[in-house]
Amino acid sequence: MAVVGDFVVGKALDALYAGVEKLIANNLLFKSLSTDIKSKLDSLRRMIHKMVQRNQQSDCPEDPVLRDLQVLMEEGAMLVGNCSEVRSWHIYKKYKYTNKLLKLNESLENQLALLNVRVAGVVDENNGMLHEILDIVNPNKSPEIEDRCALPELPPLIVGLHIPLEKLKTELFKDEVSRLVLTGPGGCGKTTLASKFCQDQDVKDKFKNNIFFVTVSKKPNLELIMKVLYKQKGYEVPTFQNGVFPVKWLQQIVKEKDNDNAMQLFHHTASLGDKSSHIPTHLSKEIVKRCNGFPLAITVVGRSLCGKPIEMWRSRVIEWSKGYSILDFETELLLRLKTSLDALDNEMPMVKECFLDLGVFPEDATIEVTALIDMWAELYDLDLGTLCIAKLYELNNRSLANLSRFRGIGLIVEEDGDYSDYTVKQHDLLRELAIYHSKRDPMEHRERVIIEISGNNLPKWWSEQKYQPIKARLVSISTDGEFSVKWPDMQLPEAQVLVLNFQTQYNFALPECVEKMEKLKMLVLINSSFYNNIDNFQLLDSLSNLRSIRLDGLNLSFITESPVQLKTLHKLYLVNGESLGNGPVKLSHVFPNLKEMFIDWFIKLEELPAELCELIELTKLTISSCNVLSSLPEAIGNLVNLEVLRLRYNLELSEVPDSIGNLNKLKKFEISACYKIEKLPEHIGELKCLTNLRIMWCDLLSALPEAIGNLVNLEVLSLRFCARLSELPESIRNLKKLNFLDIHNCRKIKELPEQIGELKSLRMLQMSRCSELRNLPQSVSDLEQLEEVICDKWDEKHLWTPLLPTIKNLRIVVYKKED
Repeated sequence: MAVVGDFVVGKALDALYAGVEKLIANNLLFKSLSTDIKSKLDSLRRMIHKMVQRNQQSDCPEDPVLRDLQVLMEEGAMLVGNCSEVRSWHIYKKYKYTNKLLKLNESLENQLALLNVRVAGVVDENNGMLHEILDIVNPNKSPEIEDRCALPELPPLIVGLHIPLEKLKTELFKDEVSRLVLTGPGGCGKTTLASKFCQDQDVKDKFKNNIFFVTVSKKPNLELIMKVLYKQKGYEVPTFQNGVFPVKWLQQIVKEKDNDNAMQLFHHTASLGDKSSHIPTHLSKEIVKRCNGFPLAITVVGRSLCGKPIEMWRSRVIEWSKGYSILDFETELLLRLKTSLDALDNEMPMVKECFLDLGVFPEDATIEVTALIDMWAELYDLDLGTLCIAKLYELNNRSLANLSRFRGIGLIVEEDGDYSDYTVKQHDLLRELAIYHSKRDPMEHRERVIIEISGNNLPKWWSEQKYQPIKARLVSISTDGEFSVKWPDMQLPEAQVLVLNFQTQYNFALPECVEKMEKLKMLVLINSSFYNNIDNFQLLDSLSNLRSIRLDGLNLSFITESPVQLKTLHKLYLVNGESLGNGPVKLSHVFPNLKEMFIDWFIKLEELPAELCELIELTKLTISSCNVLSSLPEAIGNLVNLEVLRLRYNLELSEVPDSIGNLNKLKKFEISACYKIEKLPEHIGELKCLTNLRIMWCDLLSALPEAIGNLVNLEVLSLRFCARLSELPESIRNLKKLNFLDIHNCRKIKELPEQIGELKSLRMLQMSRCSELRNLPQSVSDLEQLEEVICDKWDEKHLWTPLLPTIKNLRIVVYKKED
């Protein structure tokens, strides 16, 4: 860059510009921010030249603005030089210099605004100078105003845009949508699609005369664009005086509209409502301003301040006043979000630990709640699913995680403690926050070690064997598809949970250091690529505390191909596999003391290996989403210690073997969304210990066996969405301990048996959406313990309505169809 005139400021600008270019080329940590700084320097260069020319022509003394700019440039050059030495593992320095670069960027922006005003101020002395300033932004001559909003002419032949056009219309016509971005590589048809959209009749009918097609280049002439829009609408064309630059003016207009929405969102998430009067308006506005309209930041901050005294609100603003805009840089957003995380320190320290643990799973991962329950049981002795789910509800309520149900309806309390349908997702920025927080302590003292490897680029500290041993209890290692080197050694004597995320087309080898993790209790292997084998599964043979393994996306043949025996393993989760292996080693040898087994998303699994039924220590077995599995082995009756059996979403499963009657200890039995099940075996009546029977979404099931009445200990019977079920057997009278009966959406049931009045323990009856049910037997008046009935909104067709007030303890919940 050439020296501007004879002024020292030109040399300072040269030095800073060169340093920024070097930083962009050699240090990816600051590339985005450095590029922004470089853009401002480009804009400053020509303006400085104008200032120098003006001062020389008028024989003016050195301008104080240029003198201040010189000092800023020199300090900036020193800062950029220091930034060049910062590396990704320098956590403290990274955030320290990010903040300093943010300050430099804002200072340059302020200087640019000052120069705009200073040069614009001489318009009267030098007519036309303002247009020269605008030429700096866009040196190309613009066409006349009248032609600026004209639509480009469409080509004579347009193909392949019908579906994108309809999608574009659908998205933009939604009530809550005010802006839509259409993006794509050059030459893909964006302009043609946008032009066709503007000329579409539906669009014209909706927007009428408010359709404008304005081309905005990378360096637009914003004054001219604003004049175009005003003139097109018939408004008086504004003039930009007193140094008001069009871009600032336009930003203010957009920001005022955004602020209304942002304030509405903030008031909602902070639960101010009608109570907002005790919070000064300027305080709320300042907080929203710091969030810069970003919904995630607004939501998180709002909920962290909800219910707090005004002093805490003021304290938060004071803390932020030391920094800059919350969206100036992604790193800055993480620093802002950290204040909401810190709010958990005193109130809910365990919830904070649970939040930080979410960072060990891959970016954009859908985390199964059962994995978290197992992990927290080992790390924090939270051995009850309800305790774990409570922590996730708290994170969900604070918008620090998103808890959802990927199968089933809504977030409801699971009375039987099963949360296998629940998942958690964490926003990428929140995951970065969790990882950043975990890196605050020195490596050898961290509670969590999270390692993400790109290609074969191992962390330097690991390659050089520094910080050994590492005392972390939770360790996560992620690799990409290019990883192929041998694992270096690592000493992790305190590790209790190990999560390995990998994606490779080759077989995968466990780090050899796993063999020395004597305290390891839980191992999670997630493969995001092909179905691969594990080459050295035998390393686990020596781990005497290993109690839980989750294998996701693997070819499981390696399990029965090596003589491994995991005597302490109690839980095994097999997810997204092809087969269960048929090697020479039996499953009962590998897992002699296995208590719980979960098989999910084996979409090619046609039959279960008979040897699975030799795992006689099993107490819980779940088989889910095995789409081509048509039957269960008859030998399933050998699992005599089984207490819970769940069969879910097995679309081709058509029958349950008679040997089910041998499961004398079975307490909970569920068949859900097994659409080809037509009947239940009579032997089901032999399950004398059964307390919970759920038969749901079994569309072909038309009747229950009379033997159902032999389940004398049954407390819960759910038959929801069994659309062809037409009646309940009279033997239901024998279910003396039944307290919950659910026939929701059993549309073929026309009446309930008179014997229902003998269910003296019944407390809840769910019978909504039973469209054919018009009457209830008189005996329902005898249900003295009945507290709740969920039913359709009654009308003259429901003859059973007068019976309800005769039930002593009843309270009625009305289910309205329109809701």
